[in-house]
This record gives sequence, C-alpha cells and structure tokens, in this order.
Amino acid sequence: MRHRSTTVCKLSIVMASLLVLPASASAAPFAPATAVAGFGDQPALAQVGGAALAANGASVVAGTADAASGPAAARAFGPPSGAYDLALGANASGDVALTFSVGHVAYLTTCHAARCRPTTRVGTSALKPQSAVAVQPVSGRTLVVWRGRTTRGVNRLKWRITTNGKLGAPHTLGEFGDNPQLATDASGKTVAVWLGDRRAKRQGVRTAARRVGEFLAPTSVTRAPAGALRLVSSDRGTSVAAWLTAPNGIDPEDPAGTVQVATRTRSTSFGRSQALGSGSTLSLAGSPDGHVVLATDRHVAATSVVVSAARRLPGQGFGPLTDVSPAQFVSDAYGAKAAVADGGRALVSWAAGVDPSAPAPAGVFVSVADPAGAFAAPQLLADVQTATLPQPTAAAINSSSGLVAWAGPQGGQVARTGAP
Repeated sequence: MRHRSTTVCKLSIVMASLLVLPASASAAPFAPATAVAGFGDQPALAQVGGAALAANGASVVAGTADAASGPAAARAFGPPSGAYDLALGANASGDVALTFSVGHVAYLTTCHAARCRPTTRVGTSALKPQSAVAVQPVSGRTLVVWRGRTTRGVNRLKWRITTNGKLGAPHTLGEFGDNPQLATDASGKTVAVWLGDRRAKRQGVRTAARRVGEFLAPTSVTRAPAGALRLVSSDRGTSVAAWLTAPNGIDPEDPAGTVQVATRTRSTSFGRSQALGSGSTLSLAGSPDGHVVLATDRHVAATSVVVSAARRLPGQGFGPLTDVSPAQFVSDAYGAKAAVADGGRALVSWAAGVDPSAPAPAGVFVSVADPAGAFAAPQLLADVQTATLPQPTAAAINSSSGLVAWAGPQGGQVARTGAP
C-alpha cells in the first residue's frame, strides 16, 4: 500500500521552511501519533498553527519551530528570522497558501502537491499586517489581504490576487480595520470581513465583496462591539461569519462574550445575526458542500471551561451549542479547533492543561461526529508526557480521514484516523 504524504510547512524563529514526510496509514479510532521532524521541542516556539486534508488524503500541517530545529530535508522560505501570525488557506484539490508576517511586512507562499513557489513579499504596514488568505476551489487562485497603507501613507486594508501563480499588483479596500478575514467560492466571488476601526469611530463587523475588479463599498454586518472574527465560504458561495460580542467590548485578557453568526449567499448580503450562546474563543470550519462547524470554549469556573460545538447543515440555520468535553483547563489563547468534511463528518480538537480543581485528565483530545450523529466521547491522543500543555492543536478532516497535530517534548506529532 502506498503511504499518503504529510507536508509540514514550518515557520521557524530562524527560518520558514517546507518539508515532505511519509505518514503511516491508520484506522479509526485515532491511531498513535507519529513524529514530525522539524518543529523542535521548545514550548514557546514549537507550535502548530493549521492543518488541511486534500480529497486524495494528502495532508498539510503548518506551524512555528524553535531555532534549534531544521532538518536537512527542510527547504527554507521567507526571511531568516522573526516570522509570526501564520494564516493557512487550502482547497480540496491540494492547493495551499501560507501568509505570515516578519516585523511590519506580510509574506505569501503558495504550494500545490508539496511543490511551492518562492515566497513573495506581499506588502508593508504601519502596524502588524494581520494578513489573511483564501484559496479558490479548483483553480487555486489565491487572494491575500492585510492591514496596509496607501502611497500617501494612509492606513487602509490592501489586497492582491494571483493569476497563473503570479501575485498581482496591490489594490486598496475602502477603509481600514482589524483582523481581516477572507473566503472565496468556486466562481471567484470573494467575501472579506474585518473589525471596524475604532480610531475612525467605527466598531462591530464590516464587510465587502467582489467577483471581478475591485471590492464593493464596505457595509456593516453588526455595529455592536465584536472580537474573535471568523469567516468561511462553501463552493456555491454561502458564507458564514462568526464573532464574539459583549456590551462593553471583548477584553483580550478575558474574552468572554456571546457567540454570534450571520450568513449570506453569493447574491445576497449578510442577514440578521443569530446568537448561539456563551463562549470565550472561536473556531469556524466549512466544507465545500456547505456544512459548517463552530467550536468555542465556555467558562464554567475560574480555571476551567467546557468545549462546545454547533453545526450547520447546508441551507439551514445553526443548531444549538452542545458540550463535547468535561470541565477542563483550556487556555483562552489556545482554544478548541473545528474541522468539517463534505457530507457533514466533523471533528473538534483541543489541549487541556493540569487543573487541580478539575478531575478531568490533561492532554490533547479529539471528538468526532458522524454526519447524522452527535459528537462522540473525547479520545485522549497525548498526555502530559507527550504534549506540552497548554498549547494549540490543528485539525483537519475529509470524508474518509481525519488528523490532529500538536507539538510536545518529542517534537511535532500527528495522529490520524480513517473513516469510521
């Protein structure tokens, strides 16, 4: 049997690199994790940042690595130091895009089937660029947005798009904002959302869309204070935005609020938002056919949270948030991650640290739901001996396989399962 390949895109404190490794086939439930060389084992530096699974089973894991790592098989890309704010975009055809920042400069690397083009300097920012990326289904065209500035030095959201793999000229969106997010459908219709620029007396969630040419004039999705903004789109153009809101705004040190979602189609604007319940973090995942899963952490005590998830079927509203974990210590900085496949198979992963007030064990966990079923009892993938806790996880799923990645004392780790 031919092994499926795992591509590891590593943004190191020393360098950014891409490395191709074999991955063992596995069966449900999740098989024991396999090591991924190149991440290193320093907790503050070696962390995963995203994952994707193509329809053919090829997988991508992206993250940051410590300065001491860097196997000979790795191929460097980007500046030699200081990479942060990694954002990953991918489609089911195996096209992958990574954007990241070094200082005040945003960069982009695009790949297909483990072959990557040279890293491109996207643009600069007077602040942190906060770049985001979207990959068009099938074609692989990539659009990147960042917090930039005009030739006159005015802060504005800027964007560029690839044509035949080459990144085009910069364009300017109509205003400035924070935490921009992008999603695109199979027709090339692209939706952008961002948090309103309070310096310009805007707040809430702002949005604009384009099919060809420039983005249309921005409008508001909500004028209420917002944070933790996320966005996904289906191949047919149904876009879902999710965010946290609270009357006095979202405090980065204590980001508790109400989870809100809003939906639009290719030809309509975002509708009225729907409140799902309390949360302190957000992860939003969408499938090509329009299934959506949202995961959040809900505080139930001073040091413990419950991981909850809500699902949306194509053409319908979200169901209620349901708990998928016991009370555990899950850091607000590294919340649960969601993934969903065509047909509705879904996955939520998280890492829980040691909490003396909670009897639940510490470690890396995953819960999987069949298309028509509830989320199963969590499976422990790693304990305190094999995972550095707390820390982020990365999750991905397709119709026949799922994976969860993390880093620990033994370096990068990937656990994988086949179809249930």
